[in-house]
Amino acid sequence: MLSREVEVIITCNGQNMTDTVSGCLTGISYSDPADGESDTLDVTFSDREGKWLNEWFPKKEDILTAEFRVHRLNGPDDADWTINFGEFILDSFSFSGEPLEIKLSAVSSPVNRDFKATKRTKTWENVTLQEIAQDIAGRAGIELVYEADTIEIKAEEQEETEDSTFLKNLCDRYNVAMKVFTNRLILFSVKEYRAKSPVAEITRQDVISWSWETDLQGSYTGAKISYTDPYSNKTIEYQT
Repeated sequence: MLSREVEVIITCNGQNMTDTVSGCLTGISYSDPADGESDTLDVTFSDREGKWLNEWFPKKEDILTAEFRVHRLNGPDDADWTINFGEFILDSFSFSGEPLEIKLSAVSSPVNRDFKATKRTKTWENVTLQEIAQDIAGRAGIELVYEADTIEIKAEEQEETEDSTFLKNLCDRYNVAMKVFTNRLILFSVKEYRAKSPVAEITRQDVISWSWETDLQGSYTGAKISYTDPYSNKTIEYQT
């Protein structure tokens, strides 16, 4: 009987590279913060033939996608199970060796770098958070997905601040989470999402490895607090 198998699907600028690089792929890692930070994708390859130094030489802002495709998760008759990591922009790459190894590091920011690089000054009046986000998403050339209550803003000043920083600070104020995924700017209510039922439950039996540790050194066993009243010059002390 065939066993469970995980296949990594990678594309670059819309071209499927899976078969081309499958023999030299040595590692892949993906980070998906819930709010505020960009998703990141790191992929490493062993390049004994030096192709990454020649015809495969990468360029910053190449568009990468990656997904895991799990075959036969619980048995031979199971349908394939896919985890799509989304779309990423190649932000940096490095070479090391010998043998030669290349590491590609990509982020989920929009291709339009103005979103994180250009400082703007603007006054917003009688708008909603969604309208501000829509304007910013339009400048970045991406779609807005808004899943939160209508938040009315009487006046707001954007003073020499990048769109991403300005909008993130605004979202934090109203307890709205923000992230970018596959050319979409997503704003959603933290409270509403926390109230949703879990999509899956992970038990110890599902985990390959885990660790836990604690350290007694540096822990506090009590505290002594004192306060002197400036008017009566009386000192009050309290100890726990």
